Amino acid sequence: MKALEKIHPHANTVVCIEDSRLLKDFDYDILHNAAGLGETLDELNEMNYFQTHLTADVHNYSSLLDGVMRNTLDLMRSISPNEWIWRIFALYYDIHNMKLVVKVRFFGKRLDHLALDYGSYSLPTIRSAAVRRTNDILGNNVLNEGLFRALEV
Repeated sequence: MKALEKIHPHANTVVCIEDSRLLKDFDYDILHNAAGLGETLDELNEMNYFQTHLTADVHNYSSLLDGVMRNTLDLMRSISPNEWIWRIFALYYDIHNMKLVVKVRFFGKRLDHLALDYGSYSLPTIRSAAVRRTNDILGNNVLNEGLFRALEV
């Protein structure tokens, strides 16, 4: 059986549509040759990369890129035949936020502005999970153990 025949028809359609939206080699060449952030953002705006009515500029491009990332992970979640497939991609962001919680404990400063909300767990959930190992709020022994090992260092 071919690989595409194993993919659910809806997911296959979504993947094809999204694939057509990906930047092509010549788009990357244009961005690579742009003279600075402003010109790069102008090119991305012209391509409608952010798919929003807002125009990206040096002050808001970070939040617009966050939106693209959030939408991409939401899309992946909606077409994943198994939740664990999506969670593999979300794990990177969960670990990032776990490291933030460890740094907050170590430095005693709030770092909420550095949190990413694309993962499986919200920052408040990870904070709660860091209170007591036996609570196992994350519901994942490996992540729970890793978080507490980092907190104990």
